[in-house]
Amino acid sequence: MWKIGFYIVGFLLVSMLSTGRAEESLVEVKEVPESHVIWVRTQTPIQRMGQAMGRVFGEIFRYLGPKGINPTGPPVAIYYSSPGSEPVDFEVCVPVPAGVTGDENIKVKTLSGGTMASLIYVGPYRKIGSAYSILTQWIEKSEYSPAGTCREVYLKGPQETSNPRDYRTEILQPIVKR
Repeated sequence: MWKIGFYIVGFLLVSMLSTGRAEESLVEVKEVPESHVIWVRTQTPIQRMGQAMGRVFGEIFRYLGPKGINPTGPPVAIYYSSPGSEPVDFEVCVPVPAGVTGDENIKVKTLSGGTMASLIYVGPYRKIGSAYSILTQWIEKSEYSPAGTCREVYLKGPQETSNPRDYRTEILQPIVKR
C-alpha cells in the first residue's frame, strides 16, 4: 500500500507532464525549520504498511492524549529502507512542544531542518511512487545533491477526509548545492 516512489495522477499534473514543465512547476526549494518530535521506528512488509502506520500512530496518540499534549505540526514518516526492499524500515514522527519526554517505546529527538526540495502529492498513498521519480529527476537536473533521508509530511490524510484522492502529502528531500 505504501511505496517509496510515485504515481501522481490528476488532470493538471498529466497536463504539466505532457508539456515538460513538471519539475519547474511542482518542485520548490525551501528552508525547513528543525522540530522537536516524538517518534517510533518499526519494520513491516509492504503489504501491511497501512496497518503498521495506523498501529504506530495509535501508539503515539495514546501516549500524547492522556498527557494533554497537542501536536505542533502535521505527522511525518521517514523511510530508511531502499525502495522495493522488504521489510519496510520506517519511523513515524509527531512534532510536539520542546520539553515533551518519551518512554521506553516513544522516543524524543530533534528532527533536523535545512534546505530541502519539496513536492506536494495529492492522492492515495498507494500511488505516491511516481512523485519520488519526479523529485529525483528534478534533483539530478538541478544544482543540488541529496543530503539525507527523504521524509513525508502528511498535510491532509484519513483524519481529515474519507476520500484518499484528497490526501495531501509533502515529500521533503534534504539537499545541498553541488
